[in-house]
Amino acid sequence: MVVNQIEPSCGDEPEPVPEMVHRFEVPVSARYRFRTSLPGIITDADTILYASDGACNDDEPYLSCNADRSEIDSSSELILDLAEGSVLFIVVDGTTGADAGATYVLDVRRQ
Repeated sequence: MVVNQIEPSCGDEPEPVPEMVHRFEVPVSARYRFRTSLPGIITDADTILYASDGACNDDEPYLSCNADRSEIDSSSELILDLAEGSVLFIVVDGTTGADAGATYVLDVRRQ
């Protein structure tokens, strides 16, 4: 789903382009890593990655939020302990250099 109405709780203010929302149903209780990458792009593009359980709690609307893995790596990464059957909404947003045509990869792995 493409929207442009979600504000992250971390990182710089996103560019005014649509973010992507991915629905993830947890197949097995475990720790999961969600990571973005921008294959083949050598620019200042930057992603923000955040996760919600859909509860929309005003105090803490996101379970986790990450803008940069490190000072030199502008990809984003979340590591979450999740219960089987849980449903999460993983949002990929962009800051510096991001645009509506940018291609990204969202890698999800059980740890």
